[in-house]
Amino acid sequence: MPQQRMLKRRLILNPTLKSDGSRGHLLRLSGHASQVRSPNIDGFPQILRATTDAMSHAITQIQPIVSKATDADLDGILALQASNQIDRGGTLSASLSRSRVSAMMHEMPLIVARREERITGFLMTTTREMNADLPIVQSMFKAYLGAPDAYVYGPVCVDAEERGKRLAQVMFEELRALELGREGILFIRSDNEASLRAHIRMGMREVAEFEFNGFVFSVFSFIG
Repeated sequence: MPQQRMLKRRLILNPTLKSDGSRGHLLRLSGHASQVRSPNIDGFPQILRATTDAMSHAITQIQPIVSKATDADLDGILALQASNQIDRGGTLSASLSRSRVSAMMHEMPLIVARREERITGFLMTTTREMNADLPIVQSMFKAYLGAPDAYVYGPVCVDAEERGKRLAQVMFEELRALELGREGILFIRSDNEASLRAHIRMGMREVAEFEFNGFVFSVFSFIG
């Protein structure tokens, strides 16, 4: 088999002199046959704009930064929570107050995803006792009790622009590394098929179901 040459391509802008005496530039990729001739020096803005657009597109492909939340993230967490309530077309079944989210953050790991300092995802966790007063959590534990030291996983929320990029799984992996060996318990609305599939792919198992406010919820369990 003939040896194939690997060409390192670079963007090259070569000055040229046209037959009419005007100046122009030849734009080409090294190692590539195609060339684009800019008519004159005024073509530079179009070249620069195309380059900038390509760089901006590449930046948007970078994954958000995932880590434990800090107090500085609280406003962003609450804003994302508010925009994803059921009455606004989201899938969150409860709205937690600022004081409760802050307390949860200091009691158990709260994982967030940040893109350019904006919160684009969160994964909340809490002890069994802390949210025992929430009716939906009470319903979950009636359906499945779990281990004595089991904690509540969720809610999980991902900004609409970040969905389909495995962000929930990345936040889950960050959590598991912090809570090795402990059981986590969560509930998901049974009509949220995308979330059900995502959590099954993460290795979680469905253990029970319950009804709350006219919706059916599936209970899942996992070990960190």
